[in-house]
Amino acid sequence: MKMIKPIAMTDATLLAHSVAETDYAVWAVGTTYAAGEKVIMTTGVHKIYESVAGGNVGNNPSTTTGFWIDLGATNRWKMFDQGVGSLTTDTDEIAVKIALADADYVNAVALLGVSGNSALIELLDATDTVLWSQESLLYEFDTSLSVDWYNYFFSVFEPLDSMIVLNLPRYTSARLRVTISGDGPVSIGTLAFGKAVDLGATQWSPQLGITDYSTKETDVYGVTTVLERSYATTLNADFFFPHSLLRRVFKTLADVRATPTVWIGSEDSAFDVTIVYGFFKNFNIVLQHPGGSFCNLEVEGLT
Repeated sequence: MKMIKPIAMTDATLLAHSVAETDYAVWAVGTTYAAGEKVIMTTGVHKIYESVAGGNVGNNPSTTTGFWIDLGATNRWKMFDQGVGSLTTDTDEIAVKIALADADYVNAVALLGVSGNSALIELLDATDTVLWSQESLLYEFDTSLSVDWYNYFFSVFEPLDSMIVLNLPRYTSARLRVTISGDGPVSIGTLAFGKAVDLGATQWSPQLGITDYSTKETDVYGVTTVLERSYATTLNADFFFPHSLLRRVFKTLADVRATPTVWIGSEDSAFDVTIVYGFFKNFNIVLQHPGGSFCNLEVEGLT
């Protein structure tokens, strides 16, 4: 079991982004907006707002109430909001360049809700010279089929919707560049980067599921109406660690309470559903025997 506490993105740390922030016109203080008209804020906030009434003038969407509805992040910044289901999309490539502070120990990158052919992770110096890179395919061969020449040439590949890169080397004044490429539309729900911490060895029998926010209503005539909504992934797993790490594990978990965190049950692509971005609901450490302790961790993902 590993975890990555993501470093928050800011305007200052985002050095470049290939996706234009042109969802709607930028809000202007002297413009009068009609009901239903949408605008964006592009400094600090990076959100889409919808006017709730006509004659809406001079009301800053990010600081006033009663005049605007918050519709969420702009397309460019959806990959940095706290939701895996809100996707940054583009035609065939998404590329971002991020400044890494020397004080932040960044050794891991997580791509969640990602779609494309490949993902390239690079570390650059201040002149954008590549210091380290790793490229990974975002699909794999379907091993559930018998391996023969026909399936080798004609069977479909299984897409991977998450990718974790650990053990990044550390450089001073470094920059992180992430490029997602594809032959068609590409997308990503969450780009998270930070320090990966190894909590212990995940035990067999983890429990996986979802919390579904869809609704189902049946009227007096027996007609059922289903409204499909987002869902959150849940993970309940045990991990084992030696007693020498008891203080570190306890403090590390306590420090990320109410903090969106990437939880990695397994790095194996076959078990990528054990990678959950969200909050832990509860953890219980049992001092099992002289050799070590077990911790039960309950995680609820973000939609």
